[in-house]
Amino acid sequence: MRNQQSSSTAQSVAINAVLLLYESAFGKLVPSDTVPPTRWFLQGVPGLTANSSTLSNCASMCPCMQRIEQWKLPGITIHNLLRKLWFEDKVRDALDSGCSQIVVIGPGFDTLAYRLHQEFPAVRWWEIDHPATQQIKRIVLERHGGIKANLKLLPVDFTQQTLADVLTSTAHYNRHAVSLFVVEGLFMYLTEAKVREFLQTIHKYSGSGSGLIGTVLAEQKDGQKDSQLAIPEAKRTSKLACQHGTLAYRRAFSMASIFR
Repeated sequence: MRNQQSSSTAQSVAINAVLLLYESAFGKLVPSDTVPPTRWFLQGVPGLTANSSTLSNCASMCPCMQRIEQWKLPGITIHNLLRKLWFEDKVRDALDSGCSQIVVIGPGFDTLAYRLHQEFPAVRWWEIDHPATQQIKRIVLERHGGIKANLKLLPVDFTQQTLADVLTSTAHYNRHAVSLFVVEGLFMYLTEAKVREFLQTIHKYSGSGSGLIGTVLAEQKDGQKDSQLAIPEAKRTSKLACQHGTLAYRRAFSMASIFR
């Protein structure tokens, strides 16, 4: 990501999420309340992406985008959808169990915190993301009047600050409260040392019973990270999800209580 540009990954995930609506087999799995804010975020990105967001409203774009996906990374769109549904299930489980703080790190244009902070006004929510991506999200949500007092968007460049810096300087964050940290699609971009630092910080600055949900890539014998390993499983699982309305995404991990 360039310093002044929003994440290209965030943009591509959002575009594919909207296009998935027009896919006959999987479109019904897309939660309807995720679509408007996702389109807002895309339309807030200057240049090509804003134009692409208009095209993403057209069912005729689906075959073209599907061919591109098959060429680049087959199955990634349904993989991302199932992963996000899994994450939302886990967040709701945590809220039902008494979690009072949710910290989402590196969400891009994900809508989870935006949607659920309105449904759970007694819970405190934070999104921590790169300033360029966060600025677009903030402007768009302020334009649509969608940010309540219990959701804070924190622009953070982790090359300049640590997670500990952020948590200790954030108003109303209670390090003794039961908290859930959501780290989707981020750890694979970090060094092992940085991941360990994140885990140690979360352990230190959260109350007993706190947890973390996130994603990792499987490591092959040759040391390479296999980004496609989970995709066939996601496609198989999606068939069951369509038939039964449920899913079980196995490649994400859940740590119900870190180091406790």
